Amino acid sequence: LGADDATLAGHRGASHSFFTAVLVGVAVAAFARRAGWPFLRTAVAATLAVASHGVLDACGEGGRAIPLLWPLTDERFVSPLRWLPDAPRGMKMFSWSGVFDVVAELVIFSPLAAFALWTRAAPRARARTPAAGVAVRAAPSLARR
Repeated sequence: LGADDATLAGHRGASHSFFTAVLVGVAVAAFARRAGWPFLRTAVAATLAVASHGVLDACGEGGRAIPLLWPLTDERFVSPLRWLPDAPRGMKMFSWSGVFDVVAELVIFSPLAAFALWTRAAPRARARTPAAGVAVRAAPSLARR
C-alpha cells in the first residue's frame, strides 16, 4: 500500500508480531465458531499459523529483522540461522531468482505439508473401509438390478 518498509506499517512490520497473530487467531475463531468449529482449538491453530510466518521471515537469508514483540517493544529480531531464501516482492517474483526461491520453499515445506495432510486423511480412510471378516451386503434396490 506504499508504506515504507522501515516503518511498522511496512512489510515485515507490526503485521508479523505475535500480538497481531493472537488478534487474527481470535478473529478467525470467532468466525469459525459460526460454522460449528471449536473456538479454542481454532484460535490456537490460527494464532500459531500466523505467528510462524513472522518467525520464518526472521530466518530469511536477506530479509529484514522482524518486530516479533510489538507493541511491547519496537525492537526487531533476526534469527542467527538464516536458512530460508528471501523471495523478491512484486513483479520481481517472476524473475528467475524469484521462481528459484519459490521452488526452493516448496521443496523445503512440501514434506511438512504432506505429513500434515496424511495424518488428517489416514484416520478417515480407515473409518471408510469395512473391518476384516465383516460381510458387506448390497442395498436391496441394488441387488435386484
